[in-house]
Amino acid sequence: MVKLSLVMPAIRTERWLNVYNSIQVDFPWELIIVSPYELPETLKNKNNIKFFKDMGSPVRASCIGASLAEGKYLTWICDDSLVFSKTLSKAVNILDNSINGRLVVVTKYLEACTEVH
Repeated sequence: MVKLSLVMPAIRTERWLNVYNSIQVDFPWELIIVSPYELPETLKNKNNIKFFKDMGSPVRASCIGASLAEGKYLTWICDDSLVFSKTLSKAVNILDNSINGRLVVVTKYLEACTEVH
């Protein structure tokens, strides 16, 4: 079972592999990319990527991605950002340990990152 679905409306194909590699969690996850551009060869062999080609807006891409998500939890990610180490695991752990199940975790992100510190 997929625990976390990450939806990425995307146009910057040259950055997608770095985004993918920055997602380091210890549970099953999927990256759903919705884009007008083709999936790069470097990502075609990844079994936890869903790709949907669409020529619409980023908002439309977000909605399409959310409709394809299978995870218990859902979040969005930018195609010009990187995930800081352990942040997604910490967020999911908080959600897993919520008492009433009506908890939302909000995190910040940096755009146009080239490396995670």
